[in-house]
Amino acid sequence: SSGINALPLSGPPVPAPMAPQTNAPHPATPLAPIAPTTPATEPSPESAPTKTGWFKGGVVGRVWSKAVDTMITTLDPGMTPYIKATQAVNVIVASRKEVKLKAVVNAFHASYGDFALVKPTEEDLESNVAPQPVGFAAGLQGANERVEAVKRAGLPSNHVVVAVENFIVDIIPGKWFDIGCVLLVDKSNNIRLEGFTQATPVPADAVASAEAETPTDYPLRWSGFAVTCGEIICRSRPDADPSDWHLALTDVSRKESIVATVRTLIGTYRRLLAAAGDGQ
Repeated sequence: SSGINALPLSGPPVPAPMAPQTNAPHPATPLAPIAPTTPATEPSPESAPTKTGWFKGGVVGRVWSKAVDTMITTLDPGMTPYIKATQAVNVIVASRKEVKLKAVVNAFHASYGDFALVKPTEEDLESNVAPQPVGFAAGLQGANERVEAVKRAGLPSNHVVVAVENFIVDIIPGKWFDIGCVLLVDKSNNIRLEGFTQATPVPADAVASAEAETPTDYPLRWSGFAVTCGEIICRSRPDADPSDWHLALTDVSRKESIVATVRTLIGTYRRLLAAAGDGQ
């Protein structure tokens, strides 16, 4: 339905009288507003059609297509090189956690005409940092190690790898924030991009509890805590999700923050590919 209610006519339409012809220019006729359409169902890693085959550890590829490429290039021909440069991209998410998978799927679905998502197994992607990384260096190392784990898993090297590692940091003395480090790596095109999500406040008592519950001889204590702040928060907030407690505390989900950052990296990535294609 277009959303416009048509009124019944009582008889045949009566033609309007012709306006006298003049040489004066006619004012531009304003365009009728376009009625809103029902948004498409959000894509999910489990509902998309299969495109690629199986890889090591039960890896499955999935594909989504957008039918708006023709419309985009018609309205803005300058977008043609970007659309062509980003077709049929294979993406590996260095995690099987639902919040990360859905975030990357949504970001690529919004930016790409055709891509396949390849999901490695969780056991192939363990990083050698604490479950609750502390500081920018620990967050970046965790993301780097997830990318390296993809290589060790024997997955194709010509795929785009996206890794996400959240960490906490006291940007302001005495005030802690959760930030996600996001990496987008395309080894075949020698592209590596780093980005960070928005900073979400973390209750100071949650940080103190996570630190207190981490043994002093914990092997990974140099990189953070053995207990995540999400686990601590969920003890007093049963409605919160340990992997996305952000929504319960701030009304902005972790997934939303990751989507925004991944889309930012995709925009840069597309333009780098287009520039490389122009230089050939």
